[in-house]
Amino acid sequence: MNKEPIHREYHITKSLKSSEGLGKVAEHKLFVLNDNQRGKGIAKKLHDKEIQIYVNNEFVEIHLDAAWDGIFTWDKLGFKYVNPVAHEPIVYSRWREYFLKSYTQENLDKMGKYDILLKYGSIKTVPEKYKKGFGTWLFSEGKNFSVPMYKRVG
Repeated sequence: MNKEPIHREYHITKSLKSSEGLGKVAEHKLFVLNDNQRGKGIAKKLHDKEIQIYVNNEFVEIHLDAAWDGIFTWDKLGFKYVNPVAHEPIVYSRWREYFLKSYTQENLDKMGKYDILLKYGSIKTVPEKYKKGFGTWLFSEGKNFSVPMYKRVG
């Protein structure tokens, strides 16, 4: 099911990303599903179980560096960019490049794609259907990057 074993680190005391101060932090280091397992809700199911464990053990936050399609998955699960002013434009810029060069899910000509870009000016407003294939494209084009994200627990 996974390309690599799941890797987590747990810190009794670590700097929080949502506020100043220290707290108990679960750090998600690695979670990569095989391509044929994506889109089946596996990440959400695992995350829901982990959250319950973290709540029961008094964790304050989860930290991770989201890469390729994980950027959208973790966002849907309630994670926030550590620095949205810096990271949201980077994600949108890379998605825009993908959308113009490689998006083929619908029969859109170049003008149709530009109309969509004008309609959705930030990555937060882009519908899921226009994001399909973005992560795979990032990875295959060697344009992968990661975005530090966090989520408050409880």
